[in-house]
Amino acid sequence: MSRLRVVLVFTSLACLVFAASAAAKPRSDLRVQAPKASNLTVGKTVKLKVAVSDRGRAAIPAVVLLAKASKGVTVQPAKVKVGKLAPGKRKVEVFAVTVTSTAKPKLTFVAKAPGEPKASDRVALKVGEEAKAASAIVGRYFWRSEYIVGSTYLHGFYVVDEHWIYRGIPAGGLPTCTAQTAQGEADGCLPYTWDEASGVLNVAGTLGEFKPDTHTFKVGEDFYSEAIPVPAGTKFDVTGSYINSFGICPLSCSFTTIELSMSSNGEFARAAGIAGFFGEGGSYGALPPEDHGTYAIDARGRIVFTYADGHIVTNTIAAMTDKAGNPDPNYGILLDDLDFFGPHSDV
Repeated sequence: MSRLRVVLVFTSLACLVFAASAAAKPRSDLRVQAPKASNLTVGKTVKLKVAVSDRGRAAIPAVVLLAKASKGVTVQPAKVKVGKLAPGKRKVEVFAVTVTSTAKPKLTFVAKAPGEPKASDRVALKVGEEAKAASAIVGRYFWRSEYIVGSTYLHGFYVVDEHWIYRGIPAGGLPTCTAQTAQGEADGCLPYTWDEASGVLNVAGTLGEFKPDTHTFKVGEDFYSEAIPVPAGTKFDVTGSYINSFGICPLSCSFTTIELSMSSNGEFARAAGIAGFFGEGGSYGALPPEDHGTYAIDARGRIVFTYADGHIVTNTIAAMTDKAGNPDPNYGILLDDLDFFGPHSDV
């Protein structure tokens, strides 16, 4: 190979190396660290923490952090003046991010400073639709009493979800429904519809009405009062009496009376004809073991009475509403099909 040819080859290689070096992107001493991903809901604002740091050996002045978002994504603030960054130091900024649609949103945070190459980091946004608010009728419990041949019986409805309603007085906890189980006049699950604007209710073909502002609930010709399921963990000081008669009154009657007392320390007394003053949060330990114990309210409106003699009784519990529509356990409490009226009632 001639000397001239060798010189030309080396010259060509040098040019290629120089061109590649010139095309390479200069390394930035700025570094941006954003969350790798974020789960967002349409219309809901989420706060994201984004860090920017100086990984070089000299300070970087006038650093700015920008949020670059696609259409349908709003970021506040869109620009933050971070200021001077010392070598090896980092600053964290907080951005409020909101999406208005689920259409493939993009979000990148970019740091820049005079004379310094830009740095960026992208967040993978995962977006879902906003959860639909539950209908105003869902989770409500309604009841009424009916006097038949000397005795009082309770009837009720519990609205399970937006498609199913339970007809009857729930026993041992609030029910769930996945299919129609009530046939004829029997208790069980039924399909229903309710128009919130008009209040028109349709329970398996029987028309009715529900208006949340007045607590009016009607199915067919029957009006019902509202009771409120008691949240899990509730404790309260409450007293009430259940009184009912059986037989053909007034010719031949027997009467049943059950007194109920519950204290805020988790004790209860429940038996026929209990009398005495126990005080707020008081103890009922002086009573026979079959008449007192401890109680606990768990999920789905269940109350578990554990008696001192070892036996356990589980009921559905709901607080009656007073004349103003407010739940008041001292107005009355429902325990399955027993209605205990308290000192705040007129009973």
